[in-house]
Amino acid sequence: AGFSHTKMASFSQHASVASAYSSLTEIQIAALAGLPSELAKIGVSDAVVASLSREERCSFLKVRKWVASDAAAQIKDATAWLEDLGVVTMEHVAPFMRTPSGRTKTAGFPDGCVVLLEDGRGGCARDSTGRPVAVSMGMSHGSAREMQLQLAYTMQRARLYALPGQSPGDTCTVIEVAPRDPAQKNTPTFRFPDVDVRSLFDLQTRVYPSSLGTSTHFCGLPQAVVWAFRLCKPFMSAETYDNMKLKPDFSHLADKHIPPDSMLPRWSSGGNGGVVGSFEFDIDEYVEWRAREENVPAGSLCPRGQGRAFSFSSAESALDSVGNDGTGASSRISAAELLGVSKAAPSDGVDGGGDGDATQEVSKAGVVSKQGSGRGLFGNHKWKEKLLVVRAGAALYFDSTDATSATNFVARVIPLGSGCRVSRASEGPASSGFLQRFGVPAAVFVLATPARDYTFSVGSEKEAAEWEASLAKEIKAAEEVAMAGTSHQADSEAALEGALTPP
Repeated sequence: AGFSHTKMASFSQHASVASAYSSLTEIQIAALAGLPSELAKIGVSDAVVASLSREERCSFLKVRKWVASDAAAQIKDATAWLEDLGVVTMEHVAPFMRTPSGRTKTAGFPDGCVVLLEDGRGGCARDSTGRPVAVSMGMSHGSAREMQLQLAYTMQRARLYALPGQSPGDTCTVIEVAPRDPAQKNTPTFRFPDVDVRSLFDLQTRVYPSSLGTSTHFCGLPQAVVWAFRLCKPFMSAETYDNMKLKPDFSHLADKHIPPDSMLPRWSSGGNGGVVGSFEFDIDEYVEWRAREENVPAGSLCPRGQGRAFSFSSAESALDSVGNDGTGASSRISAAELLGVSKAAPSDGVDGGGDGDATQEVSKAGVVSKQGSGRGLFGNHKWKEKLLVVRAGAALYFDSTDATSATNFVARVIPLGSGCRVSRASEGPASSGFLQRFGVPAAVFVLATPARDYTFSVGSEKEAAEWEASLAKEIKAAEEVAMAGTSHQADSEAALEGALTPP
């Protein structure tokens, strides 16, 4: 009978779709024709070769620049990885699809998971091109292995619904950044992609290259998160990054991307002629339906209301990893790029002033002293000079104070918004003269966030007041954007997409 109460369209108009690889060059045709023999040379079984569709073979060839021998080697490695992984069932992923324990009845949603919108009757939601639709409620979380299992499960399910001409795993994914629980101001799992999350990008390329063409819609993005994704652009394939659509709400989906009968009701938009999504989806019923289909013992299935809660320390660690992942200079944004200044093109100051959208959003920049948090094995409370930048939606600091350096990379991104406040230090060492005796400026201001506090000092009370005012302005602006919702959609979209345009 199925668990979805939606009467799905037949999608007969999508019985077959135009392949992304319908037009190949002579070199590409030759590589495709030679791939089976290259696979045979390295011992890949005939069964594996037969299981690969034309589109899937082309996707491996594409990431290997159409060199058949290289693509064959990657297919062999991907096959070995999948065999080692084994069959992924609902038992493995259910904890992340269940509501965590201890939540109120109004918060009946998982902290973060990805699920294909199946109707339980052999069909699924599809976008306007016929691709299966998946929803990501926040972001996947857990250990690297657990997140890999979640990705593998989604790919398994999506593969079953690939239409002739489609690449298996090519989906339309809607990522809900805006929280489902009205009591929450932010989706708890949405964070800077840390090392474990970024491993999924690599896994897509290595094992699921056909998923690189997936269209991904980030809906409800604050500007600070847009910046986070710009910072991790080097970790993604160009195709994946280019297919990301960053939007302040869901209103664009009904315009041309997803038909109403494949849209969840919460994706409905009054801005598109009052289009209402009619695909009703109960994730708890979905979990139990899949468990029955996969013969998962009832005692092994995560019960309702006992899901895995997100560890907020993971988000904190993720931000710490922005400038310390050891991937080299090209993987992070520099002070010169952010501020639009360089030694080749000097500026009157470090307050930006370039023509790019990013520099126009810089509110204030300058050198400050930052007190160590004392966290970590080698943590301390010493004061060190940093280059601090305040911009729309975020504060960023750099370990070097050189604003013109192309190798001075961001050390930390601090999202500004709900739960943040800035204040002046009025008691303690700063007011007693203790700091002055050790050469540390006495004018201290503190930026408090839900995760931790950041203590900075500058040379004068006047300068500290300027920093306080700049930070308070951006915090207030971020809160107003969050509260305004769709009322400023056009302005928000321009700002969000502009933030991705390099200076």
